[in-house]
Amino acid sequence: MVVEINGKTRELSKSLFPPEIEIGNVVEIVGNKIIVLKEETEKTS
Repeated sequence: MVVEINGKTRELSKSLFPPEIEIGNVVEIVGNKIIVLKEETEKTS
């Protein structure tokens, strides 16, 4: 999956993401976990 971090794109393995991840989701990386921020995602849609 391609993600944008601090304005730069990076490719990360899809296995790092929760199964419910969708294109356009806003996520937060906390330690070694990736969390979907549903409220932030709704604001950007």
